[in-house]
Amino acid sequence: MTSRSHSTRREFMRRFGATAGCFVTAAAGSGFLPTLRPARAQEATEESVAPVAGRRGLFTHGVASADPSSDGAILWTRATPLDKSARPLSLTLQVSADETFATVVVDQPVSASLEQDYTVRVSVTGLDPDSWYYYRFLTTAGDVSRLGRTRTAPAAGAEAPLRIAMASCQNYEQGFFGAWARMVSDDEAAQPEDQIHAVLHLGDFIYETSPDLPAGLDAARRIAPFPDGATLPSGRTFAVTVTDYRHLYKSYLEDEALQAARARWPFICTWDDHEFTNDSWQSYATYTGGTGPAQERKVSANQAWFEYMPARLDGPAHDFKPTNVSDAAGGEPGDGYLLNEPNNLSALASLTIYRSLEWGKTASIVVTDTRSYRSPQPMDEALEEAIGAPAPPTDIIRALDEGRDASNGAPPAFFAGKDGDVPNPRADKPAASILGTDQKKWFKETLKGSSASWKLWANSIPAMPMRLDLSSIPFQDLPDAVLGTDAWNGYPGELRELMSFVKDEGIAGVVSCAGDYHMHGAAILTTDPDAETPDGAALEFATCGISSFTFFSGAESFTRDPGNAFRPMVVADGPNGEMLENFNLTLMHGVRASLAMNYTGSDTLSGWLESETANPYIKYLDTNAHGYVVLTLTGDQISGEVVTVANASQQQSSSDAADVRRRATLTAPLWKPSGTPQLSEPEFEGTPPFPFA
Repeated sequence: MTSRSHSTRREFMRRFGATAGCFVTAAAGSGFLPTLRPARAQEATEESVAPVAGRRGLFTHGVASADPSSDGAILWTRATPLDKSARPLSLTLQVSADETFATVVVDQPVSASLEQDYTVRVSVTGLDPDSWYYYRFLTTAGDVSRLGRTRTAPAAGAEAPLRIAMASCQNYEQGFFGAWARMVSDDEAAQPEDQIHAVLHLGDFIYETSPDLPAGLDAARRIAPFPDGATLPSGRTFAVTVTDYRHLYKSYLEDEALQAARARWPFICTWDDHEFTNDSWQSYATYTGGTGPAQERKVSANQAWFEYMPARLDGPAHDFKPTNVSDAAGGEPGDGYLLNEPNNLSALASLTIYRSLEWGKTASIVVTDTRSYRSPQPMDEALEEAIGAPAPPTDIIRALDEGRDASNGAPPAFFAGKDGDVPNPRADKPAASILGTDQKKWFKETLKGSSASWKLWANSIPAMPMRLDLSSIPFQDLPDAVLGTDAWNGYPGELRELMSFVKDEGIAGVVSCAGDYHMHGAAILTTDPDAETPDGAALEFATCGISSFTFFSGAESFTRDPGNAFRPMVVADGPNGEMLENFNLTLMHGVRASLAMNYTGSDTLSGWLESETANPYIKYLDTNAHGYVVLTLTGDQISGEVVTVANASQQQSSSDAADVRRRATLTAPLWKPSGTPQLSEPEFEGTPPFPFA
């Protein structure tokens, strides 16, 4: 190939791989004292059941509930002050067993203060298990919040089904939130036994830059300018202070569809990178091709998340702790590659969110933090340029990821580069990690100790293999490559360790719930996808974004240059001249199959050239999707309804439920501890995506 096409391939992979899951081209105040006010159920009084006639004016950001337990939940609101006096606002929380509030079981005074940006988090306990409750917040002036609804979990040991929705990646500027409106509308129309119990939000609740758009595209709507902010060379502005991050949450929470969803169901939330900074690791930012310390921003982001994203933070988790830090580089990586720099450690310790919840005997929900303790991505831009491959080669990624443990403790000192040998920058470094030492130990213990049938892993980033089998292209001498190194593709050693642990310990029913990559997917996870006969250990359902630009749209836009070598792997012409998502075929069945489809249009020839080793055990992919996933779990089966709605950037508002393009359903029986997970082929309502159509 010519040098120009080689450069084009590398530029595509540098730009596309780095944004596979996300499109992106001052210290906390020491006076912050978090208050989590417990409120127990109590008998109603005559005053507490009196009807309230008032305004919702003070409650412009809605209500929310979170992290249901068998006897309660966390309830949240924000009361917007009408003046600038900075006085605390006196509120009342009411909880009722019915939406008319004829039976009030909680009547709790609470206070909204400036120090917490007038947000309120209340831990309510003493409720009945497996029950729906209604709640509202009131002011002495007659203002009343919108009606909220929450649910308690079943009692310990109870066998009760769980229907839980998965959502991720809701970029305000890239599209409207019609997917949330669709989820609410469908649930309201469903029979009670078919309604959703809770929502698992897997991160990127906000996006920290504005405008967050590829060049040449207009925003569906705009975030108002940051109160502070800093500007990148591209012209985008990013959040810097806690005031900036609060500004983002408030802007997003003015969306009616998102408010309706938060009011209808309890949310169980983790974060991904954009709640802090794109492609973040520990307290470091990665905006300009390298990495830089951002401890002050990390603390600010943590504080705002704590204020606006209610969660029950106990066990290893804990509430936000104010801390003074400075942006400081340095520190040697210790166990798990955690940088031992005091400001880094203090910033990370300001808030811990990994935790677990129980849904009777049916499910343990294990929530992890895949950003705060991870090592940097294994291959930076300079190393990729020096190696000269069109995409990060799988063998080099594996060696970099294993560090000084590679090749049984004899890591390669050099890699073959385009202009000679390239030093291995990880030859003397510890093995990479996403979870970090402490969280990984807790994660293993939690999985092993769970007696629930299913263990839902709130993972935030995909674990299914996303590789390009470029070595299958004749006469090109290209290495197999990974498609992006920000998810588990870039950290294969720890994923092998976790899946091997699950298999060796006989832990059945583990299901990874992932977001981040703006695609729908379902797969069987194996102990080692590079093994000659991979051994299944767990399942994964990955949800696309609510509104963020799709995985396919990123690949398609980055390959439009004439002669781009990757273009045929991304798109193909349909029988009527329509654009087909050949990208799905590339990832599911290999490069040769997708190239054959592109150049011949023959399903038969493409089928002959399918690879069984490209990305083993992927059962479903829809890379050009907005929507969500609804999982239904019983004691012996899991079913995933994968919902794809109309393109979010083409919607006119968030008020109307987005049209459904398709629903794909995949099921799996609960396997025995000594068994292997199985996953059905998808069954469709609506038009299947290519190549399933």
